[in-house]
Amino acid sequence: MVVVLASVSILVGIRTKRPVVIVLAILVIVGGRSHREAERLRHSDPSGSLAGVARIVTDPEAGAFDVQGIISVRGQRYVASVPLGQSYEFSTMLAGQSARIEGRVRRLDGAPEGWVLSNHLAGRIKLSSVRPDGTGGPWTRLANDLRRRVADSANAMSSDERALYLGLVVGDDRLQSELQAYRFKASGLSHLLAVSGQNIAFVVMLAAPFTRRLSPRASLLVIIPILALFTVMTRAEPSVLRAVVMALIALIATTASRRAAGIRVLALTVMLLLLIDPLVAHSIGFQLSVVATLGLIVISEPLARRLPGPSWFSEPLAMTLAAQVATSPIIMGFNPSIAAVGPLANLLTVPLAGWVMMIGLTGGIVVGSLHPMIGVVTMYPIRWVLRWIDSVAAVASRVPLAPLTPTKLSIVVGVIIGAVVLCDRGIVLGRNQRRILCIATMAVVVVVLIPSRIPPGVHPLSEGAVLWRSPCGENVVAASRNTKGVDLLVALRELNVTSVEAVVTDGSASASSAAAFVDHQYGRPQRHVGSGSTDDLVRRMESLVGSC
Repeated sequence: MVVVLASVSILVGIRTKRPVVIVLAILVIVGGRSHREAERLRHSDPSGSLAGVARIVTDPEAGAFDVQGIISVRGQRYVASVPLGQSYEFSTMLAGQSARIEGRVRRLDGAPEGWVLSNHLAGRIKLSSVRPDGTGGPWTRLANDLRRRVADSANAMSSDERALYLGLVVGDDRLQSELQAYRFKASGLSHLLAVSGQNIAFVVMLAAPFTRRLSPRASLLVIIPILALFTVMTRAEPSVLRAVVMALIALIATTASRRAAGIRVLALTVMLLLLIDPLVAHSIGFQLSVVATLGLIVISEPLARRLPGPSWFSEPLAMTLAAQVATSPIIMGFNPSIAAVGPLANLLTVPLAGWVMMIGLTGGIVVGSLHPMIGVVTMYPIRWVLRWIDSVAAVASRVPLAPLTPTKLSIVVGVIIGAVVLCDRGIVLGRNQRRILCIATMAVVVVVLIPSRIPPGVHPLSEGAVLWRSPCGENVVAASRNTKGVDLLVALRELNVTSVEAVVTDGSASASSAAAFVDHQYGRPQRHVGSGSTDDLVRRMESLVGSC
């Protein structure tokens, strides 16, 4: 009944040329379908054994104890897991392939609700048997073959270079180490490893030589299958779907000799995707992709006109600031702060990251089809670019700038907007007045970004770890059992620690692993092994530093 009434409303809106009626009707349809599907997933009670033919939805990813991936069996999706010792066949499979599986199903407890809903997950299944049963349809086989060739072109790279290369080209971040993932997140560069509009723009650009002499409609018929193939290659992530649909709408408008405003294209894209899959609204990747695009459309161009400096500097900076400001409310919903160094890090990496994307989608496919020794030579320049991007992330994650909390970000944005309004409305007219206003604005921003001083004494970090700050300004970390390396680095960053002189551990495996993270992040400080409780380790730290 809801769908019928909404459909009638859409027809009325089209007939009377009232877009508001159409939008409200679409919201009713999306809301009703979303509520029904969410309730079905929330009240599903999977239990017992399950056997049959499953389709692999996501590429299996190795964890600490097992290999996990999402599979679809009889119209239901589950998070499938196989213990590491029995996971060879499952770990080598790719999305789109099928397998005969047997396992035991249980509820999916403890997982983030948004992730569960956006992936339509009905439960968890622990597989006891996995046997390949098919390689998928022609599109899946072609996409997986191209994806393998891109991966083969990186065989001569180090593990970090390979992980970064595959993330930039096809959005595959499964090989990224915990330390590298932390550095990219702390420096505001994580978005580089997610396929977005920039990748789609490069795909359309690469198709240009084949469509240059064709009519607009014939060009569209060539570009559509290319974009569809790239969508399958990148696993149809929500951010990919958003970018592809926007590109197709813009191309269709161009073919029809009509101008399409960016904000209208984005709005139509969101409505179409929500009509197809209402639960995609729960995806964090989809939310970030939409608001980042909205920021680029609405904020970046006016901001670029007002930023000082040449266009090659002001335009990329404006785009970076617009995307970061637009996405910050969502990011701060699950992070206490965002990286203040992000705009600078993006300026130093985004242009080169785009170059890697283009080379990977062209030369990477060719090189992956040739002898491995050819890849060693031809991909060497790419390795230097990847090292630069990785180095920028490593250095930026240690830059002593205070993270932007909601309060600090509001102050910075408010001050900048206030300065722009004063200039635009002619309140500030003279050159000296503008100079004073610019200096005052920069002073406020600098004051906000100055990190607070760490007082001497003991400061708790993550579980099982503390920081001892000596009166001389030296930092010593004590790590005991149950300390996790990434949690330790996050806690040190929140305290604005820029150097660590020594690490004391209790000799346990987890503490030694956490100390190795500190070694890589802070330049291999002195390592000492103690014993006893955390208080004993603190006394050991005090004896190591001594007096000033």
